[in-house]
Amino acid sequence: KDEIIFPKLEYLNLHRLQSLTTFCSANYTFKFLSLWRLSVSACPKMKIFCGGVFSAPRLKEVWLNGQNFWDGDLNTTIQLSYYKTNAQSSTDDSGQSSMHHKE
Repeated sequence: KDEIIFPKLEYLNLHRLQSLTTFCSANYTFKFLSLWRLSVSACPKMKIFCGGVFSAPRLKEVWLNGQNFWDGDLNTTIQLSYYKTNAQSSTDDSGQSSMHHKE
């Protein structure tokens, strides 16, 4: 099994990467042994963090577009942020709020 280990990386900031869809699409296991904070902002195409396993036992803060957000699973957290960012709230003729996905 392919494993990539970052033993000392404490903070990872991914910012203004307009074409980034994932940190790594390959099925690698990533171990961030010291990572406590991850920030992703202005990466509108990022749908998941990685295609494989992600382990960061010290991770306490996940910032997505300026909001502290954590769902317990990084890929799920990023997916929720992606769909929230790419959905716009609008009001239809009945006055009810509806969500539309931007293509």
